[in-house]
This record gives sequence, structure tokens and C-alpha cells, in this order.
Amino acid sequence: MYRWRCSSCGVRFTICFRGRKVPARTSGGIEDRAGHSRYGVGKERFKGESVSMKTGLEHLPECKRRELERVVALLREGFADAIRHRTQPRYREGRLLKIILFGSYARGDWVEDPVGRYFSDYDILVVVNHEDLTDVPEFWQKTEDRLLAEVGEGKVRTPVSVIYHSLEDVNEKLKLGRYFFTDIVRDGIVLFEEPGHPFETPRKLTPAEALRETQDYYEEWFESAQDFLETAQDLIAKGKPKLAAFLLHQATERFCHTLFLVRTLYSPKTHNLNRLRSQGSCAA
Repeated sequence: MYRWRCSSCGVRFTICFRGRKVPARTSGGIEDRAGHSRYGVGKERFKGESVSMKTGLEHLPECKRRELERVVALLREGFADAIRHRTQPRYREGRLLKIILFGSYARGDWVEDPVGRYFSDYDILVVVNHEDLTDVPEFWQKTEDRLLAEVGEGKVRTPVSVIYHSLEDVNEKLKLGRYFFTDIVRDGIVLFEEPGHPFETPRKLTPAEALRETQDYYEEWFESAQDFLETAQDLIAKGKPKLAAFLLHQATERFCHTLFLVRTLYSPKTHNLNRLRSQGSCAA
């Protein structure tokens, strides 16, 4: 019997496995990244400080800058529409605090490969003032559908991948030294922000802290993914493809979360495999 609570959505699951434990594994790669300089390992955060971020898009072609202006406008309009008729105070007083470009288009190493049919996404972090406002189906689905439609119609030619977090959550992650967010603070570009809501200066993990956390995540998530995979294979052999398909989805999802957590100490709040795949380049 295996029980767990999903860290993304809070749903509790219970399922039976064959009982074999997958031995915990570590790799040199984990240790290497734990001490890599891009994470600024080895120094502590200065308490009470906030950080300033880049705002310029001069490294992007004019067509990309126009596209990003359109993306920002759609996100702002969509959020305003989503809360316009809300009556509960935490929704009625909801605020979109920041829209940040991160990933390859922020760093300047995006890829557009028509031959290989690979195109980098615009990776966007949306920051709001309340955790409830990060609920995608409740507040952002219509906007995401509209963004997808504009990509399909050619109005925005670059795919858009958006993640949503509250300011409190992002600052908590920065205090914990979560690589994914410290990289965003270091490399990201602010496309929109309300004044007076700064990010805190990230804490910098020691190599020992980074290694310990990556090992813990690896042992938990990789083992459970292996369990799902092996159980799915048993069900296929027993002629139960529907249940096997469900468990294969769970295995794939947890392998993806393992990658994110080991590489960045963060994983997106989603069970959608397409979304996990599109955001995987940020963890690679």
C-alpha cells in the first residue's frame, strides 16, 4: 500500500503495489549541479534586502517585442475579466503584480528550428497578490485559450507557456534558495509590474544543503514513478489496459516532477503532461 498527497493540487491518493522497494540512487550529476556556480552556492542571503530585475528587451527582434506586448495585454485583460464580477473580497481585491519573461527568450538563447520543428516558447511568470488567484481553471483558462487561439491564427507566432504564483509564494521560494526562482530573478525580464511589491534577495544554498534536498526529492519521486511504471506493466500483462494507461500517466508525470525537482528544487503546479513537457526546457 502506497499513500501520498500531491504537492501540486493537494489530492490524496492510495494505491497498492507489488511491494518491491526501488533502491535509492544518487548520481554524480546531482552533486555536480549542487555545487555549480550558476546557483550561487556558498553565501547566505542578506536579510531585509530586495532585488531589482532587468526590464529591457533590446536583445529581441522588433517582431518578438510586439508579440510580448500582445501577450502582456491579453494576460492583463484576461485577469481583469476573471475578477470583474467577483463578490468575495479576496477575489474582488485581486491584483496582478508582475509579468516576467524568463527562460531562453530572457537569456537570449532561444531556438527557432523549422527543419527540426522545434521552437522555444515564451516562458512567462505571472505573480498575483493571493494564492487563490493562481487557480488556472478558475481565473486563467479563458486567457490561455485565447493565447492558444492567437498562436493558431498567427497573430502571435511564438507559443506561450505561463506559470502562476502568489508574491508570498515566490518570496518564500527565494528565501529557501529554490534554483528555479533564483534563476528567474537573475535572468528574467520584467514586462509589467505594480510598484511596491519587490522580490526578496534569494538565499544561496551551500553545496551540502543543495545535495541533501536533491537526494530527498530524487528518492521520493523517482521511487514512486518506478512503482507506478512497474504496476502498469503488470496490468498490461493481465489485460487491463485502461487502468494501466492511468498508471502510466501517473508514472510519466512523476518522472517529469523528478526532473524538475532534482534540477531546480521546484516543479510546476500541474498534472498536464503537455504543460510539463513545454516547461521541461527550463529544467534541462
